[in-house]
Amino acid sequence: MSLTFSLAHPGLAPQIAELWRLCFGDPEAYIRFYMERAFRPEQVLVAYSGDRLSAMLTMVPVEATAQGRTLRGRYVFAVATHPDFQGRGISTALLEAAHQHMRTEGVDFSILVPAGDSLFNFYSKRGYTTASYLNIFEPEDGKEEPLVLTAANLEELKPLRDSYFAGSALYCGWTTETLAFLGAECRYHGGEIWAFDYQGRPGYAVCYPHGELIEVKECLPAKAAGALAAALRAQYGLGRCRVRLPARLGEGRPFAMAYWYTPAADIESGGPPYISLVLD
Repeated sequence: MSLTFSLAHPGLAPQIAELWRLCFGDPEAYIRFYMERAFRPEQVLVAYSGDRLSAMLTMVPVEATAQGRTLRGRYVFAVATHPDFQGRGISTALLEAAHQHMRTEGVDFSILVPAGDSLFNFYSKRGYTTASYLNIFEPEDGKEEPLVLTAANLEELKPLRDSYFAGSALYCGWTTETLAFLGAECRYHGGEIWAFDYQGRPGYAVCYPHGELIEVKECLPAKAAGALAAALRAQYGLGRCRVRLPARLGEGRPFAMAYWYTPAADIESGGPPYISLVLD
């Protein structure tokens, strides 16, 4: 059976939504939310086995800097193969087609976040290298006074976010459009974007309550984590708070991987490489 690749078009939206449901098992309401708010056909590469849609992946634009060097990147996610076609190497072939497409576009690199530990090995065999790590920090109770939290929009915080990570060895930011969706997605899941002042500095946090746990996907400045946790426990009435913080290469938990189409950035110099707010 022949295998062909192409960018998606608007008419494929129902088939892509169905493939998403089959492969990821998300509720219909979330799939509809994603398709209405974030689906961009020109960012989705699909594979056909004969005349059937058999696989897909999405390539979201990333605004990146590396020690003063401006880079064009893509975040690769929602890599899925229809159950009828799994085990035939289609996802690998689709990834190679995506690399060729991004090279033609003049993209410097692509990033992805493996969904499980075993996938780090899978992607390393396909040319990706670990490019960022995270420390997972659970602040203790009663250590700091809680902050005063104010609801905020993530896209309006873009200048502040970019300034905090200007010295990172590799910083993968997002476009204003993507930040607007990430904020909406956070609120869809019952979370919120909070702004605050900490020791005279502006800060913010992206928070997702999960059961008895508050997951903080991003907290700036990092030193505010303890006071933020106290405020979030009071805000949500939950006992545990877990905060993701940047870590130097080789420290903490492996998080994101990169594939380079142009000479790789020196990610061992400067501040910790930082890739965050992915749809994991």
